[in-house]
Amino acid sequence: MRLRPIAGLETALLIAGARNAAAQSLADDGAPIPGKIVYYGMAGGGFIPGSPGLAASGILALEWKRLVVSAEVGLGETFSGWDRFRAGGQAVAFLLPDADAPYFLAGAEQGTFVGGYAFRRPNGGRQLWFGARGLIPIAPHAYNAAAPQFPVVEFMAKLLL
Repeated sequence: MRLRPIAGLETALLIAGARNAAAQSLADDGAPIPGKIVYYGMAGGGFIPGSPGLAASGILALEWKRLVVSAEVGLGETFSGWDRFRAGGQAVAFLLPDADAPYFLAGAEQGTFVGGYAFRRPNGGRQLWFGARGLIPIAPHAYNAAAPQFPVVEFMAKLLL
């Protein structure tokens, strides 16, 4: 599997976000996003390891200005039959003060990093996030031979209400 297209996409998103942020003046931060602090929602994703699979999870998130702290619990399964349970915490930083903005996420479950783009309503309405999640194991896995080879990429979508 080739990870270059995914790395290129994440790099392009981060560079575009940094360029737009540099073009804005520091005094023009606009209104803080979002209109509320507590969000709940769900996420779905598709794995791309040696054996592709699908995952679904529930989310509870707290957002303050452009920072988010969330807890996520989910289940996944690859087509080879490897079951996966995921529970962990995450920290997210939005790269721009705009409602719709690129973000970077770091998680405490298996060394997770996500780069993506979020569509948010400034009045505290729903948020729709898209991203590519790279899973890098912190410790070797003692699963059966059907476990996917790491690193694993998961394309994900989140809906927060």
